[in-house]
Amino acid sequence: LSPEFYESQKTGEVVSRLTADTTQIKAAFSSTASIALRNLVMLAGTVAMMIYTSPKLAGLSLLAIPLVVLPLVTYGRKVRNLSRLAQDTLAASAAFAQERLSAMSTVQSNVQEQATQTSFAAATELAFGAAARRTLARAVLTAAIIFVALGSIVFLLWYGASEVMAGNLTGGTLTQFLIYAV
Repeated sequence: LSPEFYESQKTGEVVSRLTADTTQIKAAFSSTASIALRNLVMLAGTVAMMIYTSPKLAGLSLLAIPLVVLPLVTYGRKVRNLSRLAQDTLAASAAFAQERLSAMSTVQSNVQEQATQTSFAAATELAFGAAARRTLARAVLTAAIIFVALGSIVFLLWYGASEVMAGNLTGGTLTQFLIYAV
């Protein structure tokens, strides 16, 4: 990066970004990439089998996808912003600690130990609060998606049961379809 960048950025924040952010990226790619590939293959196979088993129920279940994706996209942006804030506050806390530790003799000669401790506690508390808000937002998002997905399954079960009672579908076909839907 340019010399201006290093003049304007705190060394501790750059170090924190190098360690914490790269760890986050590694964790995201190492687990998410394999899970995403597996889920894409399962999705393609499941949709094909759902359509083969019952095109009518498959159409209904595919209508539920926007209900799951909509909160994921809209609320997911909030979670992403909260994640960025959590990383920023963590980096600021680490930068503060690194700067004070590297200048500890100056801090001590000016009798600023207590003020430094108080400021660091506040920065750490801010980072913790941001991380807690991110965790809560992710939990709410996960709960909403699970609720909508299971609600869709319950609706499919209800609709499929009415089709079985009307003689348009067998119980085995409904069970097979529900296993694919889940």
